[in-house]
Amino acid sequence: MNRKDVLTGLRFYEMLLAVVILCLFSACAGLTPEVPSPVISDEARQMLSMLHTRNLKLMTFKGIGKATLWEADRRQIIRLAWIGAVPEKLRVSLLNVSGQSVGGFSADGEHFYAVSHTEKRLYRVSNSNPELKKIIRIPIRTRTLIQLLTGRIPVAAHTVAAVIPAQVGEGRILVLKSRRGRILEQIYLNRDMTTVSKLELFDADGDFKFRVRFDRMTSVKNYRIPFKISVSNEDTRFQLLIDRYWTDMPISPDAFVLTDPEK
Repeated sequence: MNRKDVLTGLRFYEMLLAVVILCLFSACAGLTPEVPSPVISDEARQMLSMLHTRNLKLMTFKGIGKATLWEADRRQIIRLAWIGAVPEKLRVSLLNVSGQSVGGFSADGEHFYAVSHTEKRLYRVSNSNPELKKIIRIPIRTRTLIQLLTGRIPVAAHTVAAVIPAQVGEGRILVLKSRRGRILEQIYLNRDMTTVSKLELFDADGDFKFRVRFDRMTSVKNYRIPFKISVSNEDTRFQLLIDRYWTDMPISPDAFVLTDPEK
């Protein structure tokens, strides 16, 4: 093979390689999935708007009540007191029979704290929205818990929203889905179409996370607050019974920063 034939062969392979690369890039561009526009029915849009405005002006709160945790054959009962500020600040104190704090946890929007006054220990970690599974055995985050304590309804980020009938005489269900069609949340509304009786949350793969039930709705100032909240999954149930509840009071940001009990 002479030098001319070699150069001709190289040019041919260079052209062939360029064509292959061009085809590959064209194919890739053609296979890139487009993010669909949100598919939200008119009825679902109305319900979402109603849920968004629920207790919207409630920004600070505090309360006292009794928590019960069922896990397997065990049951634990403890008194709780809490303060909070929407959307990310929450402090919960565990009380003994005398009403004194024996420990608790707090989130200030940047850090998560846990303290034991009996053991004189403080735990602190950087986390703006910590999960509370190690405390109540259910994968609920502080911002979601704040929403529940203020009578708001957490709404999962979604692409598809539709309303379907519940069982006969039991209202409607607002179903929120991902762009792949996986259910992210189901919100159950009573026949009055304004009262939420329960909701169910799922992870990104559509696997069940936990269920929330609301009972004993009570008017506090201009707000509707559930005085009985139950959160459960297949293994655990956490129930909070609220005795007293206050709203719209000034709370210093320092109140959510826990300090070393030995200092």
